[in-house]
Amino acid sequence: MFALPPFHDMTSTYNSLCILVYYPAGAGGKFFINSVGLSRHCVPHDVVHAEWDIKQHNFDLHYYNTKLQQVLATIPAIDDYLQWQLYELGVGDKWYDNESVYIKKIIDAGRKFCILAHNPDRFKQCLNNDPQCIIKLTNYGSWMKAAKFKNILLSNDIENKISHWSYIDKQELKEFDFPYLLIDIDAIMFDKNAMTTQIKHLYSELKFDDFNSELWGQYYDKYINFHKAIYEIQNNPT
Repeated sequence: MFALPPFHDMTSTYNSLCILVYYPAGAGGKFFINSVGLSRHCVPHDVVHAEWDIKQHNFDLHYYNTKLQQVLATIPAIDDYLQWQLYELGVGDKWYDNESVYIKKIIDAGRKFCILAHNPDRFKQCLNNDPQCIIKLTNYGSWMKAAKFKNILLSNDIENKISHWSYIDKQELKEFDFPYLLIDIDAIMFDKNAMTTQIKHLYSELKFDDFNSELWGQYYDKYINFHKAIYEIQNNPT
């Protein structure tokens, strides 16, 4: 039976508007960034969409549907799956070159935002943003293999990559004294009920009061069905 991991106390000094998501590239972190980005309390991880978002004050169904379309557009057509990186939010914009400028705009608007870290050095640098919450992904080996079309582009040796990050996880979890939510990817990624529980838990801990299971479910279904289809293509070629 699926059980939520303990959520370490967030009533510490880490009380800014920043949500730090820490995971190796290809482990599924953008799914969680997009999921919290569906809330009115958090901007999408994209300059154009974020600047649109902070100007909005009427949080009606049209607003939420617009945000849903933004994240649905991150999932490529099946015949274009090898170009998946071009579809991700933030690709090609100036977010990373001018992160502090955009973060200031978002903070001034009172919205939360996600930043991501793909390695320990970037993670330590991101701690300077005084995050309210750290989301750390763990146990993602099976998912990485299922999504190997991504990891082949990100790493030529998936097994070594998984082994390397498993070692990093074990070392860091011994030393981790920050408020964080540990998410077991392989336990929940293909289980919609478990993932729904996890996302609702995340919204609750972030004090987001607008989780919409129907809208979010459309994103989850398209995301998972896309990965299942590509897995079949790669493992059962005709």
